[in-house]
Amino acid sequence: MIPHTTMTSIRTGDFGNGPKGDLVIGTETEPVNGIEYAGAFTVLYGGDGDLGAEGGALVTQASAGVPGSPQKDAFFGWIPFAADFGKEAYADLAVSAYRADVGTHKEAGEVLVAYAGPDGLRVDHMHMYTEDTPGIKGVAERMDHFGFSLR
Repeated sequence: MIPHTTMTSIRTGDFGNGPKGDLVIGTETEPVNGIEYAGAFTVLYGGDGDLGAEGGALVTQASAGVPGSPQKDAFFGWIPFAADFGKEAYADLAVSAYRADVGTHKEAGEVLVAYAGPDGLRVDHMHMYTEDTPGIKGVAERMDHFGFSLR
């Protein structure tokens, strides 16, 4: 299912779940449970004839296994980025919620990573990173917008 909001970013990659390329559509303006601009992304896996919804998913911060919770104006799903971050031979996915609050810091930002395997992206085991995460340079501060640019 593709959300009703306008898609603003797409990313291709081999996220597993078949022999063909896959597509991620970021819809960071998607409302979630009545929360405006909470955001989402949709995964569509490539099949023998075309892209399909089979095995695909609409993912929000209200989805099982996704860290955090939907926040107003967080823009979760902003600019998906695909690269091999893990130990498998598939592209993993990073998305941000660059305007998410971190603790008491308004719009400090979060980056979330879903690792891929032969069955596709493990969106139910995503990892969250902020500037307060050990090993990440800096500290979360108001209006940091951590994750605004993923490359």
